[in-house]
Amino acid sequence: TTNYKRTIETVQPLATAQKASIHKYNPAYPKTLSDLIKKDYAGKTVLLVGHSDTVLELLEAFGVKRPMERLTDSDYDNLFLVTIDGTESKVAAEKFGKPHHSL
Repeated sequence: TTNYKRTIETVQPLATAQKASIHKYNPAYPKTLSDLIKKDYAGKTVLLVGHSDTVLELLEAFGVKRPMERLTDSDYDNLFLVTIDGTESKVAAEKFGKPHHSL
């Protein structure tokens, strides 16, 4: 997670339930984070919690194409699943929780 209260509060319940540690990252360095995860967490599931203005760049740092052009501050119901298999990376875009746009 980033060092902001809202991202920490987003991940805290899952971390507590899984008895997992929360590590903070600097969103200004997405490639550094992706390299660290690929090296230290290969074969494991990692949850990253970020912000609308940095998530898409983080996806690109993992070698996947942006699933959408941009995110806004009100786009809080997106979940991006990145799978890394050897040298190939894929992304699936999903929704979670209550939709933020009314129909």
